[in-house]
Amino acid sequence: MLGESRSFLLSFLLKIMSRQVKSKKRVADHGEVFTNEREVKAMVDLVWKNLAEEDKYRPITATFLEPSCGTGNFLIEILNRKISLLKETNYNFGLYMVLIAGSIYGVELLEDNAKECRERLMNCFKDNIPNSTDNYDDLMRSIEFIINNNIINGNTLEYSTIEGNPIEFVKLERGEGDIIKVSKHCFRSMTDGTGKFLARFGPDPEEKQYFKLWELHF
Repeated sequence: MLGESRSFLLSFLLKIMSRQVKSKKRVADHGEVFTNEREVKAMVDLVWKNLAEEDKYRPITATFLEPSCGTGNFLIEILNRKISLLKETNYNFGLYMVLIAGSIYGVELLEDNAKECRERLMNCFKDNIPNSTDNYDDLMRSIEFIINNNIINGNTLEYSTIEGNPIEFVKLERGEGDIIKVSKHCFRSMTDGTGKFLARFGPDPEEKQYFKLWELHF
C-alpha cells in the first residue's frame, strides 16, 4: 500500500508540474514556470476585493497589465470574472465587451506564448458572446483588433517589442452613445506618469463606433 501511495503521489506531482513547465530547456533559458490555477485565483482575489470595495462593478472596466503574461493564466481569470460581473448588469453588452477587451494588457517575451494568450482570450470572448448579439461579426473583429494590439510579444524591462520598437498600447475611453475614443500610448510614458499621446494621433483620440474599431489602422 505504501508503494502504491508513493506512486500515486509522484504521478500527481508530475501532472501538476506538466501544467507549469513546457520544457526543461525553456526553464533554463527563460525561467519559464507557469503559475498554478489555485495561486492565480488567490492573487486575483486580493486585487479584486480592493477594487470592488466601494463599487461592486468597478472591476468591469478596471485596467489590468500583466508584464510577463505567458499563455494568459492571470488574464483569463481576470477576463472570466469581468464577463461574469457584466452579465449581472443591464449594460450595453457589446459595448462593454469591447471596453473589457480594452482594459486587459499583456507583454510576453516568447512568441508562441503571446500567440497562445491571444487565442485563449479570443476563445473566451467567443464562448461568452452569443451569435445573436447585435453586429456580432464586426464586434468580434473589433475585439480581435484590441487583443492583437494589447497582447504584445516584447520585453517589459526594455519597454520594447521583440523587433526592438517601443511598446504601444491601445487605450479605449467611452464617448457618447456607442462611440469609443481610441488612442495609442507609449508603454514607457505610461509608466513614468506622463500619459503622453503618440504624435501621430495628435492631441485628440480618434472616435469610432464600438463595433467598427477594426477599421482603424495603426
